[in-house]
Amino acid sequence: MNLPRTTEKTCQGQPGIERFSIVAAWRYTPGIHLEKDGMSTQYSLALGHPRARVALRAASIAAACLFFAIPAPALACQVVGMFNPGPGAAPTPICAGHNAPAGSSSSHAGPGLIDIVQARIRRYRAARDRRRAMEADPDYQAYMRGAWSYFDSGPPTDGGPRRCGASFMKEARVIMLFGDAAPGSMAMLTFVDLDSQRSRIPRVTEPQLVPVSLDQTGAPRADVRAYNHEMGDAGAITFAVPSLEAGIDGLVDTLRTRVRLEGREIFDLEYHSGLEAQAKLRGCLGSPMG
Repeated sequence: MNLPRTTEKTCQGQPGIERFSIVAAWRYTPGIHLEKDGMSTQYSLALGHPRARVALRAASIAAACLFFAIPAPALACQVVGMFNPGPGAAPTPICAGHNAPAGSSSSHAGPGLIDIVQARIRRYRAARDRRRAMEADPDYQAYMRGAWSYFDSGPPTDGGPRRCGASFMKEARVIMLFGDAAPGSMAMLTFVDLDSQRSRIPRVTEPQLVPVSLDQTGAPRADVRAYNHEMGDAGAITFAVPSLEAGIDGLVDTLRTRVRLEGREIFDLEYHSGLEAQAKLRGCLGSPMG
């Protein structure tokens, strides 16, 4: 059976189609050659038998005419390459873009989704700006890094003792040393977590003497008794110190303290600048603090 090298057929009455041809060759790979809007595309069909090529011609003509019955604007495409899915399958053109009408849903994401994304970006930027402003605030920096504050009742006017105190706070965890200069007077060392939602220190309305374990940097664990009580909306643990002078002498520059109650850690805080606090408290006992 002799076949011509090329057989061309034309779809009649299809707008926007200049020409297409069914290519069949005895020793060549048959296919469909399409020309539309000045662009040319060759579709190769891997059929090995000559009779299959003959049968292909009629089917290809009908398929191509049906394909091009779709309006030209919907198919307009700038072909930048071909995707070959593998043996026995026709290559698919790769388009750089469609000539879709401006504002159509095929040219961009839905406006509702874009509005949601843009609103979220604005919220994130506002939150970022607030955080930057907060991080630049000296009070916030002191809160995050930890800082000391001091109390001085001043020289007594009624003959009573002078009261002095210092507290170190970091992220709402607080260590307080408080007492007076009266001979034989005891001082108090208190640990409290003012974040009531985070605090693990029990809050009790009536003070209770409870056994606790005290771990401090460079010292063995000490099992002692301390008072468990409330302070505002949070629970607190207070240790009795023989005197304010003894408490002041016990301050070092950096010290981490952990408190355990019934085998569970309820407080953990490391203070710094302890020698500065020591000097301030010693000044309180002898002269007003600066």
